[in-house]
Amino acid sequence: MQSTKRRSAPRRANALKQLRAARMRSAAEGSPQPVAFFWDDPELLTVDGDTTFEIHFNDLIDDWFGISASMIVEALIAAGGRDVLVHLNSPGGMVTEGLSIHSQFKQYAGKVTMRVEGIAASAASFMMLAADEVLIEPNALVMIHDAWDVTAGPASEHRKTADLLDKISDSIASMYAGKAGGDAADWRTVMLEETWYVGQEAVDAGLADAITDDRAGVDTTEETTAAARTDWRGIFDIAPRRAVDLDAPPPALPEGLDHVDLAAVAAMTAEWRARQAAAQTTGPAPEPSPAPFNAAALHRILKGLVA
Repeated sequence: MQSTKRRSAPRRANALKQLRAARMRSAAEGSPQPVAFFWDDPELLTVDGDTTFEIHFNDLIDDWFGISASMIVEALIAAGGRDVLVHLNSPGGMVTEGLSIHSQFKQYAGKVTMRVEGIAASAASFMMLAADEVLIEPNALVMIHDAWDVTAGPASEHRKTADLLDKISDSIASMYAGKAGGDAADWRTVMLEETWYVGQEAVDAGLADAITDDRAGVDTTEETTAAARTDWRGIFDIAPRRAVDLDAPPPALPEGLDHVDLAAVAAMTAEWRARQAAAQTTGPAPEPSPAPFNAAALHRILKGLVA
């Protein structure tokens, strides 16, 4: 996670305004090629459901190259108090944006569920702590480490930045302690080591509440489970020694096919049953005689179907 003084923020904001204005002019003029710059505008994918509003958070945390706090504000306004499910896959980014996004989720009126589906690293690892519930895929990752920055200038400038980074890291350590328990100083030690957690390890550490379990939405009523246990192979003649009810009548033909030669169909059914009966006492069914139902005979039987 990077802590930058953002001296160039006003210039960047002005550039974004110019970019959006140019795109609006382009759209108004009906241009088939919208104005675009090499960095392009990041987008936050949302799914507007009846009871749940989903946010797909797949990007950096950044107000320039990734997902910003202002995007989250707009998304939560659109959510309108419904439960929010965040599909999280982020390597982290700017500390200040991460803190602001954390605050937005924490203040939201509805329930917020974070679901770590790829990685929640750096700033994303403390941003997710604002959720009412944090779920993680069995193989997803959480990574925590100290804040870092890039500085230039004399030794005094580097010392000031180092002191600031320590203060920021201590603050973030207290956020981990608030979620998982323990002492902030201990969490700071873990951060200094740059620690990775995989699935259940994040749950054991207290950073996540549970492993995701999609089976919870499966219908487990007796009727459904009985249907799932049905051996559908019984519909097909793939077991020569399978018990056959020789007294059962042949399947009824669909309505409207009374012009088919029913006598021929009955004879074919009887012959099949005879072979099945022989297989029950003598072993596997013998090799069929050459072309027992040749094309010409089948055509005569079903000729009404293709007339």
